[in-house]
Formats: sequence, C-alpha cells, structure tokens
Amino acid sequence: MTEKVRVKVKAGSNVLPPTTTSPQPSKRMDYLRDTRSGIIAARPAYIREHRDEVRRVWDRTAALAMDLIQNSGRLKGACDQIIADTVGSELSLNPQPDLTGLGYNDAERRDLIAIIKAGWKRYAWNADECDARGKLTIPQQGDVGIRWWMAYGESLSEIVYFDEAKRRRYGLSTGTKVLMIPPHRLVNETIPSQRLFQGVWQDENGRVKAYRTRSREDGLLNVHDIPARDPDGRVRVSHVFDPIDATDVRGLSPLASAFRRHLQHETLNDATLQMAVLQTIFAVTLTSDKPSADAFEALEILKDAGGDGAAEIASDFT
Repeated sequence: MTEKVRVKVKAGSNVLPPTTTSPQPSKRMDYLRDTRSGIIAARPAYIREHRDEVRRVWDRTAALAMDLIQNSGRLKGACDQIIADTVGSELSLNPQPDLTGLGYNDAERRDLIAIIKAGWKRYAWNADECDARGKLTIPQQGDVGIRWWMAYGESLSEIVYFDEAKRRRYGLSTGTKVLMIPPHRLVNETIPSQRLFQGVWQDENGRVKAYRTRSREDGLLNVHDIPARDPDGRVRVSHVFDPIDATDVRGLSPLASAFRRHLQHETLNDATLQMAVLQTIFAVTLTSDKPSADAFEALEILKDAGGDGAAEIASDFT
C-alpha cells in the first residue's frame, strides 16, 4: 500500500495557481472608432485644398448638373419652384435714403422714394435699357442667375457702360447695362506662380484683380481678361457664389452631392420599366391539365406534324 504524499503549506497561502482574467475592452470615446466590419477603414478619404477639388471636378459637375436639369422633370420642376419662391414676379426695390443732413422732412422723403421706385420700374422692365444685349429684363436676369447657380454653382455678369454714341445709335436714355456671362466661359485655368486660380486673377493679398474669360468673336475663340473694377474703383464684374472654404474662388453646383443617388434611382426606374415592358410583350401563359413535360412534348409533336401554321403556333409557346 502506497503512502499518501504530504506537503507542508504555509498558513494563509493559496495552493491553487492564480487565475488570469482576459482584459475587458476599454470603453473609450474615440473619434473614428470603427465597427467590426471595418466600414470606416474601407472608405478612402484624403485632405485636399477645397479650391483644388473644385477645379478638378468643376467641368464634369457643371455638365452633369445641366444634363440632369434638362432631362429630369422632377429636377426641372424643383428649379422652377425655387425661382418662383425666390424671385416670384420680380424682386422689388426698397430704397431707404438717409436724408437727415439735407433738411428733408418725412413727406419729402416719401416722395423721393416713390420717384426712385417709379424710375427703377421703368428701367428694370425695359430690356433695351437694362440689358447690354437688349434681351432680358431685370427679373429675367434674376431667373437666369438662379438657374446658373443651381447648374454651375455661380453666376457671372459684367457692368458695361454705353457712351453717348451707342445710346444715340439704339435710342437709349441710360448708359449702365448688365452683360450676363455664362459661368462656363470663365476659363478654368490655374497658374499659382502668377496668382491665377480657376480664371480669377488675385493680388498678393488675395483680392480679385481680374477675370479671364473666353468668348467667340467672328467665329474665333478669344481669351481676354476683364478687370474686377473700373479705373474709378467701381465694381465692374459681379461674381456670385457660395464659398465652402475661405480660399475658394469658384462655386460648385449644389446638386453635386445628390448626383450618385439620383442617377442610381433613375437607373433603377429605367430597369424596372424595361423589365415590365418585356414581361408584358413576352408573357404567354400555357394552360393545360397535363404535366409540363407532356404539354411541351405535345407542342414539339405539333411542330413536327407540319400543316399550315403549325410551326408558328408551336414556336409562340416554346
């Protein structure tokens, strides 16, 4: 009989080895804490200067936006609704002259405001007086400007002045005219060493000096620079856009972020419609109390049997 092995153990000690617990995941409030599927890591993203990103995609974005607006009734209706809500019949002039130092009383101030509004009405609704091309009234120019903003992300126009000879030639009474320039004529050219960014010339302080545009004259495409201000310091070019970054010089269509979803939805609608049309054209129901194999075997026999129109009838079902 074997003797049991006895081991002396110090009082208060534990003979069992210590059990190690697995570390618990830390509950931290980290940014970009990914999921188990790694969805964040799978999406590439890079930091770029925003105006460089605008320059890279401007032409393609403008073309897609214009194409979608022209070929989508839903987007066309949305654009028309935006214009109706923003401009309506016209944008009314609201002059508020400060005549405190000239000795005018309130009645005289109201009379002056009425005279200004009446004169503006005559000018704004006369395309010959307000438009350099003699085509658009001021409300129509507002409509065009908003459409350009939705398609191109910006609106561009030049303030021109008709001298006395031109006014006499066209029978005009005013010299100040608005020449609207399509934004795609603003050259998308960048030369950083010369401070030219997307067709916009800047000085050493980042202020706009001129705009480089292209126009077709006598069948030839010419490029020329339009000063941002005239010799007297008055604004000559009106370039309206919504900047995203402080260094932006051009705008981008607000529809750009919706391109992918809209095109996917449009493709799905086209595919669904085509499937429904094909099913309608080729859907033929064969009704028989026989099993399918016997029914199709009967059709093959009908085809082989000959006779007038037998093959055509059988081919319609097979």
